[in-house]
Amino acid sequence: MTAWNRLERSMLAGALTGVAVTLLEATRGHAALAAAARTIARGGHESVTRYLGTVFTATTVIVGLAVFAVATAAARRRARRYGNVSRGGGYGEYW
Repeated sequence: MTAWNRLERSMLAGALTGVAVTLLEATRGHAALAAAARTIARGGHESVTRYLGTVFTATTVIVGLAVFAVATAAARRRARRYGNVSRGGGYGEYW
C-alpha cells in the first residue's frame, strides 16, 4: 500500500470518527451547547452549528493524522521485517 492510499484511508477513518463524535455531541447535549453558545466570555455570539463544525473538523484531522502515523510506522516495521526497505540515501529516496 502506498503512502497516498494510507493517507486516504486514514482520513476516511478520521471523517467517520468525526461524524460519530459530532452526532454524539449534537444529540447528547444540544440544550447545553445552545446555552453555552449564548454566553461566550468575549461577549460575541457563536452558533451551535459553527461549534459542531469545528468539532467535526478538529476530530477528523487529529484522528486522521494519528491513524496515518500509526499505519505508516506499522508499514515501515513490516517492510523492515521482510527486508523491503533500502537503507541507502540514493536519488528519489525520502527516508
